[in-house]
Amino acid sequence: MAATILIVEDEYAVARGIQYALQQEGYQVAVSRSGGEGLEFALREGPDLVLLDVRLPDMDGFEVLRRLRTSGSKAPVLVLTARDEEMDKVIGLELGADDYMTKPFGLRELMSRIKALLRRAYGDLADAAAAGCCATGTCSSTWSAVACSAGSGGSRSRRRSSRFSATWPAGPVGSSRGASCSS
Repeated sequence: MAATILIVEDEYAVARGIQYALQQEGYQVAVSRSGGEGLEFALREGPDLVLLDVRLPDMDGFEVLRRLRTSGSKAPVLVLTARDEEMDKVIGLELGADDYMTKPFGLRELMSRIKALLRRAYGDLADAAAAGCCATGTCSSTWSAVACSAGSGGSRSRRRSSRFSATWPAGPVGSSRGASCSS
């Protein structure tokens, strides 16, 4: 099962572009358009990685990050924001972000940073998208398979709530990928 990445971003065009790129790489993607919705999803579903904007309509990304870390979440968090002051970067990293990128950003660089964060968090895997490891579990890999366990012997379920589904307009012409993201 592919790793699940939660995008917490209120700008439709940014979220949609990142979502499409991640799906093309084989990741499962959930999109939340507000801090509260993203926090609720992350605490309930435990994504493998969180892409987090800072300027959100109801709760800023720093508060989302603080609450995630206070709850014990160890999932890697990459802050992706237009706030480029040094103090903002320091605050984000000290609150527990694993990486911090400013907008505008290069998509190749973002994808490389995501892969690096997943490798660091879940092991040195040749194909981070195939990891499918849970943020609270431990992962082990062999040449042909990746296993994930969630502590007390059970595997984590990847069930999704229809409340967090986002439907976007159709993808590029000729795309065989679905244009909706159920999370």
